[in-house]
Amino acid sequence: IAELRAELANLSPRDEAAKNHIEQLIQNLEQHLNEAPNDADRGTLRENFSSTIERFEAEHPRITLILNQIMNTLSGSGI
Repeated sequence: IAELRAELANLSPRDEAAKNHIEQLIQNLEQHLNEAPNDADRGTLRENFSSTIERFEAEHPRITLILNQIMNTLSGSGI
């Protein structure tokens, strides 16, 4: 998450919408990690990650790579 936040800090001001979208995703992830999520919450989190990856794949490859790493980590831990 720290690596993702660092990458967000490097986005240009014209990417403010992208930055806000990813910040919201980070907040959802942190909330998910701090609570005991149910299966629906896990599915929603996975869907949010997948759609964000698709959305940013072309314009922000570094962010996409980090999101994929986070998603793989979550998947490996059963989330």
